[in-house]
This record gives sequence, C-alpha cells and structure tokens, in this order.
Amino acid sequence: MYKQILILFLIVIFSSCDKNSLKVGTFEIYEDEIYIGKIYRLNNYQIEEYPKTSLLISQLSWKNDTSFVLKGTEINPKGIDTIQFLNFYSNISKNKYSLLAIPINSKFDYEYNATIVKKSNTIDKKFLDTLLTLNKMNN
Repeated sequence: MYKQILILFLIVIFSSCDKNSLKVGTFEIYEDEIYIGKIYRLNNYQIEEYPKTSLLISQLSWKNDTSFVLKGTEINPKGIDTIQFLNFYSNISKNKYSLLAIPINSKFDYEYNATIVKKSNTIDKKFLDTLLTLNKMNN
C-alpha cells in the first residue's frame, strides 16, 4: 500500500514538473463540446470509461510528447478493435488539447476529432492498480 502511495506521489510530482502533461492523469473527452467519457492514463496504458459501456484498455506507444500509437487491448481479445490509431495532440489552452486520431494499419479512410481536458494529475484508485500492473508487465 505504501509503495503505491509513494509511486502515485512521485508520478504527481514528476508530471507537474514535466512540460508534457499528457502521459499521466485523468482526462475528460468531448466530441463537439459534449462530454462523452473519461480517460485514466499512466504512461503506456490508459483506461477509457464511457457511460453505459464496458471499460476500454489501450496500450500507448509514445512517438514524442504529443503523439502516440493507440492499440486496444483486453485480457480476452474477443471483439476488441484491431485498428491502431496514430493520435496527435495540439494545445488549445491550459490543460485543454485537440485530438486527431488516424488509423495506421488499415485503408479505412477515417479521422477522429475530439477535445481532451486534463482534470487531474492523479488517477482514481480503482484504475491505478490496473495501470501500474500493466506498465510493470511491459517494462
């Protein structure tokens, strides 16, 4: 327990000092200024929570401070989307970013646009343990 609290404390300290605030924290996602869900992110993984749907877990491969490849993952990969998206962020204002996601392993002609708002440098305890385990397994 103390180890997790110490890790969370260090994450908060380092993420607040880091010029890149996109890799750790809790974010809200909006489409056309309408709230659609939350993202809990810790470095190379994120958990997406949407009303009335199951949680989505994604692995992130960071290209630089503002872009990464997103790959859906789950323990039992039935029905998981195999399309990988290259995500780009642009800063709109403090803690507010535009998001553009483009599929990279498909000829599917599609662009996803949304707005991401960072709400906190911390991650809800019910998601933090899972994110810590996923990051640890893949290091």
